[in-house]
Amino acid sequence: LQGLTSRIAPNMPEKDRNAFLEVMGSADLEKATSRFMEEGLAKNFNVAELNALTAFYGSPEGKSASKKF
Repeated sequence: LQGLTSRIAPNMPEKDRNAFLEVMGSADLEKATSRFMEEGLAKNFNVAELNALTAFYGSPEGKSASKKF
């Protein structure tokens, strides 16, 4: 969310920017987003797949690919 926020905020109307940054930086939004992601991962992937994803995204290639998304 931080990367997305930092790319979007400069393009927003100045009058709306501070409110946007405040909402996007809130701890409640971060907690909710993490919970939704965890629930989605647990619902759609088995343990072996999660381990493989963790290994990939922890590798230099995975980190590079993740930044490009």
